[in-house]
Amino acid sequence: MLTKSDKKYVLLPYEEFLRIQELLDDLEDLRKAKEEENNQPSISLEELKQM
Repeated sequence: MLTKSDKKYVLLPYEEFLRIQELLDDLEDLRKAKEEENNQPSISLEELKQM
């Protein structure tokens, strides 16, 4: 860890940075999918059984 003007910084290998960036992109996609799912109409199990 590096410190400059009371701010902390870290250095990582580029490959590790890419892995972290990909993970963050996946998490953002998951968040968006969950948000879209919550906006969809839903029915109860009983209503589904009656269909």
